Amino acid sequence: MKPDYVQKLARLGAVARLQQLEAEIAELRAAFPDLAGAAPARRSRKPRSARPAVRPAVARAPKAAPAARPAAASRRRQLTKSERQAISDRMTRYWSKRRAEKAAAGEGAAPAATPPGPGAAE
Repeated sequence: MKPDYVQKLARLGAVARLQQLEAEIAELRAAFPDLAGAAPARRSRKPRSARPAVRPAVARAPKAAPAARPAAASRRRQLTKSERQAISDRMTRYWSKRRAEKAAAGEGAAPAATPPGPGAAE
């Protein structure tokens, strides 16, 4: 579609919506005649001098490359494949050692005696 045609359709839609709103206003004024002369309520805004000259989103500097800026406290950097493999090897050795120590401790120690339950013959 041509932009002129789209704009013409948008204008027709805006005119139709405006007529609907004017009809609704007339209905409200008929239902509430005491509000006929009341001015619409306005929201207060900061004076122009108190507002920043440039919006914060525009004033920010462009983002630096991910490697150049410090890592955020809430987000960790991705581990490389070699780093993950090193951790895997280290943990494998750790748990192997723990299993060996547990097995060595279990060989020399006597099995723990279970206390007799109720009704056991002494």
